[in-house]
Amino acid sequence: MTQHEWHELTPDGDKRFFRARHQGKIWKFDTTLASDDDWHAIEEPEREYLDQLRDILFRKYQRKRIPHRLLAEIETMIEDLPADDEPDGDSEE
Repeated sequence: MTQHEWHELTPDGDKRFFRARHQGKIWKFDTTLASDDDWHAIEEPEREYLDQLRDILFRKYQRKRIPHRLLAEIETMIEDLPADDEPDGDSEE
């Protein structure tokens, strides 16, 4: 299992921590605030989180700390996300 963590500041000035864990072919994502003791699962990570993780993995790959397949899996997940400008398919015009 590999684990990758990063953080960002919230508008309130608190730190929000993110964690991505990879085991087998499954990615699991969690988040917590510095003021919170518990981690909370992210079932459907937003594109922003996946982009941040991709940047982290790319830097680790450049330093030969992870295999390319982990980076490729995240890039595939990002590509599979629906585009923001795509219609839901509910209405036909």
